[in-house]
Amino acid sequence: LINLNVTPLINLEATPIGTAPTLIPGAPTLIPTLTPVKLLTTPSGPICDEMTYGSPVDVNYPDGSTVKAGYNFDKIWRVYNTGVCTWDEGYILIPVGSTSTRSGDNNPLDAANPAWEAKTKVEPGGVVDIGVRLTAPLANGEYSTTFILRNDRGVNFGGPLTVIIVVKGD
Repeated sequence: LINLNVTPLINLEATPIGTAPTLIPGAPTLIPTLTPVKLLTTPSGPICDEMTYGSPVDVNYPDGSTVKAGYNFDKIWRVYNTGVCTWDEGYILIPVGSTSTRSGDNNPLDAANPAWEAKTKVEPGGVVDIGVRLTAPLANGEYSTTFILRNDRGVNFGGPLTVIIVVKGD
């Protein structure tokens, strides 16, 4: 028979919060160090995908800009990745709503779907300019389209990105 009389290095019995565990003489003492980490949290943990508007958010064509009828233009927004996950392939921008002076037109600016796709990685804390190709309608009036980011799992996140233009003929 072999006697396996092993002396534990630390007393693993439950101790009240705030009470240090009992150490065995001669055992190494581990001193924990604190590493500050800033995480956005929800009741279930960190927020993976989150977006904050850049400064300026409208890189070009601020809301209310006048655009010539039928003109093709690129709208660009600046946003920050404020979540803890990297935006990469599969992250897209999709149109989710619009207004038009033309009845029944749910895509008056002819936005593609998806309107933007991540081509490079956007790390947490990173900034990206998101651009979409749009076409101004031929009829005068005010038009808008709203977009939202969608992650690679099909979940929408962040705030709305909207373009509002006023179309005027020559």
